[in-house]
Amino acid sequence: MPIVKILSRHQLSSISYAVNYVLREGKNVTPEGKVVAPIVHNLRSKPEDTKGIIQEIIDNEAWRKITTNRVYCFHEILSLSKAEHSATPDKLRAIVKKYLELRGDTVSFAVLHFDKASYHAHIISGGTRYRGRSAGLKKVELLELKNQLESFVQRQYPELSRSLVHHGQNKEYKTERDFQLIRHGRSDKEKLRLQVRQWYNRSQSMRHFIDLINQAGFLHYERNHDGVLTGIVHPETGRKYRFKPLGLQPKEILQLETEQEVSREEKIKQQLMNIHQNRIEQDHDHQRD
Repeated sequence: MPIVKILSRHQLSSISYAVNYVLREGKNVTPEGKVVAPIVHNLRSKPEDTKGIIQEIIDNEAWRKITTNRVYCFHEILSLSKAEHSATPDKLRAIVKKYLELRGDTVSFAVLHFDKASYHAHIISGGTRYRGRSAGLKKVELLELKNQLESFVQRQYPELSRSLVHHGQNKEYKTERDFQLIRHGRSDKEKLRLQVRQWYNRSQSMRHFIDLINQAGFLHYERNHDGVLTGIVHPETGRKYRFKPLGLQPKEILQLETEQEVSREEKIKQQLMNIHQNRIEQDHDHQRD
């Protein structure tokens, strides 16, 4: 079963950043040199229309009430085992499409990456289902989704045995890179602590900090109730490393946000609130008619 990790994003600006991040040049090219097109799910825009996709995901968020610390999108990672030599681009694509089917009426954009030994996919989904409720999943719902996806892989691709995780029973498969980070215990933790501090000291803004994390091969994750950056996650295994044990405090991270970043976020949020209000007024007009 592929490893599945879902990371929440609490800022509207994260949608454009995330889409552009997964579209980095060369990541969706197979070892044979074939470019694999992205997958769109409940989107009218064509896969190559990046601006249209971003705008559709943002506009769909207006169907739900705009509240403080709301989740506006999810960065979902689906990866096959590094040790799975029978994995192919076609198999990964089929598994991703099944995942999106099981995920339901989300508004999603998926890009398959082949730049590492383990094939994986990045899926950017809106925080709101198509013209509906929150796209978030409860723990029991996420476990059910994973189990259904595992059953699909077992039926369709039994040869992908090393990608089976048996959720709720065993620990997930760890790549060699992940073992290298934890194998020597404290010494490797100290190396990561130094690297995190270097990222922080170099950062000129919150976005710059996140970019440095991405360049090092990690993704960030956020605290659920307020969206504060909490740590980094290995995209292939889903293993998390919290900033606080690595010597970086939440108040330090908050200090990275610039006035320009705050202003940009407020501007996008105001545009979304205007769309939301216009839809409410249109609904009232239709009711009167």
